[in-house]
Amino acid sequence: MLDEQTKQKINEYLADIKKGDVYSLNVLFEMIGNHLAVVAHMYLKDKTADWDIVGEVYRRVGTSIGTFDTSRDGYNWLYKIVKNAALSYNKYEAKHKTIDIDKVSSVVNTESFTESSNEWIDFCAVLDKFDDESKKLFEMRYIQDLPQKKIARKLKISEAAVSQRINKLLQDLEKQFQNS
Repeated sequence: MLDEQTKQKINEYLADIKKGDVYSLNVLFEMIGNHLAVVAHMYLKDKTADWDIVGEVYRRVGTSIGTFDTSRDGYNWLYKIVKNAALSYNKYEAKHKTIDIDKVSSVVNTESFTESSNEWIDFCAVLDKFDDESKKLFEMRYIQDLPQKKIARKLKISEAAVSQRINKLLQDLEKQFQNS
């Protein structure tokens, strides 16, 4: 729970953001980002997605600040946005299977990868056989460690399409390693 002084400061920043002050949005999230991550953590089934939710809340605040009534409790408004974003994430994740680097590790032993290792060279040679779109997808998901939601936004496709493409890519990688 936040003290009244902090809640007042939140309202001041939200009022400034509503007036178009983007700097205040950054300051606000620096001030209470950790707190919002804890709130998200309470509602999430996948506890590793708390900062994804904070990023989503940052985006939502920036796009929906016009609906915020500055005479109301800004903390409560943010809390509800975090809660709803976390619950939506849970609902989405229940419908879509996610894949992580452990799945890739089951295809090839990534533990022993170094830039000069034979395994890394073999892996790069196999990955090189894929089209640019597949390589970019692999890089975003497993090298940059981007969540599927961000990949979907960057590629301008649905999250379900990202999930399907990742599944197909991993199946193809597994086949390539079995054949080599």
